[in-house]
Amino acid sequence: MKQIVVAELRKLLSLPVALLAIGLGTVGPAGIAALTTGRLRDELDAGTAYNSAADSVFQLVLPGSVAAIVLGVVLVSSEYTTNSSDAGGGRQITTSLLAVPNRIRLLVGKALALAIVSVVAATVALVAVLAVTSALLGPHSLLTNGLDGAELGRVVGGLVYWTLSALMGFGITWVTRSGIVPLIVLVINSTFVSVTFLLSKLTSLAHYFPDLAGLRMITRDTGTGVAPVTGGLVMALWTAGILLVCGSVFARRDA
Repeated sequence: MKQIVVAELRKLLSLPVALLAIGLGTVGPAGIAALTTGRLRDELDAGTAYNSAADSVFQLVLPGSVAAIVLGVVLVSSEYTTNSSDAGGGRQITTSLLAVPNRIRLLVGKALALAIVSVVAATVALVAVLAVTSALLGPHSLLTNGLDGAELGRVVGGLVYWTLSALMGFGITWVTRSGIVPLIVLVINSTFVSVTFLLSKLTSLAHYFPDLAGLRMITRDTGTGVAPVTGGLVMALWTAGILLVCGSVFARRDA
């Protein structure tokens, strides 16, 4: 399994789109923090701030997690992209299955490689955001005042949210064999128009969709009744279910 994971890590990190996603996902949140934190400090000094210093950090997990979704999608969609005629016109999945005939082992190896990259990228992104906000917020920063247990929990929640988002994109792409559908559904829902958020205005059950439940790990109390740990477990169960369906489909159908 170690050799499979290493091979998949090399494959993922050789994809230009993956490298671009990692770059934007790690640097982008820090850039947003640099643009918005100055105003927040003025508001904190005046006692008129709506967001706390902690919120200014952890609310940037969501735009950064889009990069994780892209990583999960491109890791799979690249397997089903037809090569140029000069390269034989085949697909990478054929070569991958020749190297690792056991489909479940291949799937697990890819998922582990994706999880490793997601955790590392999320860690870099959070550290960068903490560094930027600490420099700009001064005495109001999290690092100046120290991270308490709740804030450390939000750090862990951010890492988990990134990783599970990547794995959901990964699983859905295996089922569809195309990156278009998961990118449209997951990225747009996470950034532009959150269908699940709109549904939450109609029924409280919508808070148990994976994206809204997972956000409880990193956002402050929203009065939804879903605790951070519960939200994480709900998102993890959704992810596990998607991966089980993905494994079942991949094991049974032709490559």
